Amino acid sequence: MDYESQLIEILKKKRKKPLSVAQLAEKLGIDDRELFKQFLDELEEQGIIVPAGKKGYAFPDQVHRYTGTFIQIYPRGAAVRGSHKGHDFEILVPSDHTAGAKPGNRVLVEITGRRGKSRKGRHLLETRGLSGKIIKVYGVQDAVSVGIVVRGRHHRLYVLARGASGKRSLRLSRGSRRLEAGTVVRFRLLERAGREDAAEVIEIIGDVTDPAADSDIVALSFGIPVDIPDDALREARKIPASAVLEEAPNRTALTGETCVTIDPEDAKDFDDAVSCRRTAKGWEVGVHIADVSFFTPRGSTLDRAALERGTSVYLPGRVIPMLPERLANDLCSLRPNEPRLAKSVHMTVEKNGNVRDIKIARTLIKSARRFTYEEVGAILRRKKDERPELVKLLRAMQACAKALRKRRISKGTLILDIPKPDITLNPDGTLVSVERETQDEPHWIIEEFMLAANEAVASYFIERGVPYISRIHPEPSAELLEALGEFLRDLGHDVGARPSPFDLQKVLAATSGKKGAGAIHLAILKSMQRAEYSPRRSVHHALATDKYLHFTSPIRRYPDLHVHQTLDALLGGGYNRKYEETTRLTLHAIAGLSTAMERRAEKAEREVVELKILRHLEDKIGLKCGATVSGVMEFGVFCPLDDYLIDGMISMRDMEPTEVRHNRYRLTAYTSRGKMEFAVGDPLKVTIERIDLARRELDLIPVVRGRGSASTRSTRTAVKKSGKKKKKPAGRKDRGRRKREPKRKGRRKR
Repeated sequence: MDYESQLIEILKKKRKKPLSVAQLAEKLGIDDRELFKQFLDELEEQGIIVPAGKKGYAFPDQVHRYTGTFIQIYPRGAAVRGSHKGHDFEILVPSDHTAGAKPGNRVLVEITGRRGKSRKGRHLLETRGLSGKIIKVYGVQDAVSVGIVVRGRHHRLYVLARGASGKRSLRLSRGSRRLEAGTVVRFRLLERAGREDAAEVIEIIGDVTDPAADSDIVALSFGIPVDIPDDALREARKIPASAVLEEAPNRTALTGETCVTIDPEDAKDFDDAVSCRRTAKGWEVGVHIADVSFFTPRGSTLDRAALERGTSVYLPGRVIPMLPERLANDLCSLRPNEPRLAKSVHMTVEKNGNVRDIKIARTLIKSARRFTYEEVGAILRRKKDERPELVKLLRAMQACAKALRKRRISKGTLILDIPKPDITLNPDGTLVSVERETQDEPHWIIEEFMLAANEAVASYFIERGVPYISRIHPEPSAELLEALGEFLRDLGHDVGARPSPFDLQKVLAATSGKKGAGAIHLAILKSMQRAEYSPRRSVHHALATDKYLHFTSPIRRYPDLHVHQTLDALLGGGYNRKYEETTRLTLHAIAGLSTAMERRAEKAEREVVELKILRHLEDKIGLKCGATVSGVMEFGVFCPLDDYLIDGMISMRDMEPTEVRHNRYRLTAYTSRGKMEFAVGDPLKVTIERIDLARRELDLIPVVRGRGSASTRSTRTAVKKSGKKKKKPAGRKDRGRRKREPKRKGRRKR
């Protein structure tokens, strides 16, 4: 049992009295008190336990203290929003009890009052009118941030701050108002007693209209460290070029085993290679991953720098690496015909896709060939010649991957087809083209081997009782599943009230590759929770497994590097009680930080892509485009443009409806033009109405046919037809007729 679970059991038995750090450490048998205190701090920030008494800890419900996010809600004041055991809450906080918290800060709030009465059997957080005071502010951020000057109402200038925690508008201070809209600035937050906070500009960085500066501005806005620390660079430079050959005698030599790398055309770091051989019962597979941890042992300067960065960030036209180039593109890169250190996972894959006989070793390998995905596709289609032994290898990989994929699908794994933009840029940073990111056969062949290796290493750790950072994907809530089931049944799919993974597989297979499929697949994705890193073993819903981790990309992801370091201790004889205790105590912090860094990188990458596409569309105002409804809210309809793969919005404010009705997947607006319906998956024609680069907004309006109806239609081109009869659409003569006005409020209900 992990330390968190043991701690919870201990606190359950001692519910009447908070326990101190020393008492908890003694009960858990932990020697390192300093590291244990850091472990408790991490559980506290997550809201699992809270400080109580002088130096003790208890459960949140025992002392009515909860963790949440501080928000400013003018004119009412401030509040803390959060969720605890499925109960969403909003606790109002008077201005003299905020403890200096800023919007977006994670805080600990104690409930001190309530307006409503708590009902018997109901949780305290369900009571109306809760108020409280902030006890503690977690992770206080620097008051200096990056933002864009924008013009708001009455021509006033504001700074729009965008970053990993969202966006916020701040009025410019009196001395910072001689700026043009679109200027990118570094600013300091000014606190003003009794008034809204303001922004004081301390440096002008550039202009939002400069495409060459997009990646730099976004990286600064999101707080992404661009430069690797000098001490880490010095440590990397000290590694001799002969390090690989010097370590070779200590490795299992696999230089005679034919393996290849398969990567994108523009890849520079090659961190995985695959070998595969047919046998009478199936295939013998080897997945060989660059041994980054040999050069970055746990606790080293390079290791600490990698942990702080968490992941490499791939912005269009720029890569911000997790590790110095000396490692990422040189010593650790599995370049062809060069001996390289690796960790190799060998496994037997049976014809039915079952994996057995897992063996892991520290090896020396030599890649026989560097392939691109395009080359592998051409070879498999017999449109490109290659050495016979490599063709034989690729054919074996193809057959083995199909068996692995078939096995995964039989377990309930979900394979989504959601279009993602792949953009090409000019040297000056302007957009050349937008293409749909390809996921063809060579891509999923490699994906299957990486998934199998990740699951194999997790099994290896579980069998030995070794703690590790899991990659989990929690199951969707019953409420979201029921809403999704209703939506899919409305489209004609035969699914249960709460669709099972096998129900969803049928929907995905029926719609994949068809028009409008992306929106339906996205709706399924949105019904799920987000994948994350965790210190506990749990289910990965989309992959239909409860044993999964990340092992195959240690050059660009810290959790993978951490797994490699644990393998070093296991395989090298350094794994002991002290190592295990340290690992267990640090997993929470590493998993939480890695999840946060991953999400920050994803947001930044998406923001730069959107910025490039929006700038490209600036001179196309009035252009009519095809789009597909991907989501609806009361205030508008979200529609990615089919040719540009960027989200735009049809605002209800622009349509001036007299009434709007909506649920999670459908919106009906009653306007002067008549009744207009939008449902997720519907194709429609839209006109580009407005683009705001600073706010990253693309406003659309639906193309109207005749006088009475929009071009939205309820036909489902991507959907398997049900046998039910549907009403025929109105004839051409009826389309121009005036729509009946919706019933006004106050009339008797039917």
